[in-house]
Amino acid sequence: KVVGMTYSEFGRRIRSNAALGTDHGTAAPLFLFGTCIEKQIIGDHPIIDTQVGVDEGVPMQYDFRDIYGTILQDWLGLEASEVKSVLHPNVQILPLFKSGCVQTTSVNQDVIDNEFEISLYPNPASNFINIQFNSITITSQISVFDAKGGLVDKFQNEKNSLISMDSSKYHSGSYFIHVQNRYVNKTKKFIKI
Repeated sequence: KVVGMTYSEFGRRIRSNAALGTDHGTAAPLFLFGTCIEKQIIGDHPIIDTQVGVDEGVPMQYDFRDIYGTILQDWLGLEASEVKSVLHPNVQILPLFKSGCVQTTSVNQDVIDNEFEISLYPNPASNFINIQFNSITITSQISVFDAKGGLVDKFQNEKNSLISMDSSKYHSGSYFIHVQNRYVNKTKKFIKI
C-alpha cells in the first residue's frame, strides 16, 4: 500500500575538484521501493570518457517529472490529461509498477531494450546530425545534453525512422542524444565540430 521514493535536488559531477570533492551536477540516481515496484534498473550505464573534464557531468536519462507523472497516473490514479496538465504536456509514463498493482499493459522491457537501436551520423557532426531508429512504433521524447549533463534541446519524434537535427546552433564539444518513451531509454554520444 506504500511506495517510497528518494530524490536529490542536485547530482554530482564526474571528476573531483581541487578540494578532492565533486561539485553539484545535473543527474543523480533515484530509488523507488515498495512491494508494487518492479525489481529493475531503468537506464543505461553512463558513458564516461577517460579524458573527462572537471566541469563535466553525466546526462540525465529520465526527467524527474516523468517519474512523478508515472506515480500520479499508475499509483495514485490520476487521468493522463490531469498528469500532463499538472507536470508537462509531454510526460512519458514509465514501466515502474508490477502489473498486478496497476491496470497497465505488461511488456517485456528487456526484449524491447535489446531490439531497439539508434544510430547517429555523421559523427563527428558539423551543421546537422541524422538520428536513425531501427524500429519505433510510439511517440518518443528526444533530449540533447551537453557534456556537463545540462539539457540543451528537447523535442518529440512522432514515429519517424530518420530525423535530421540541426546541430549548427551547438558549440563545439561532446553531446548526448537521449531517446525515451514508455518502453525504451537509450543514450548515444556525438561530437560537434
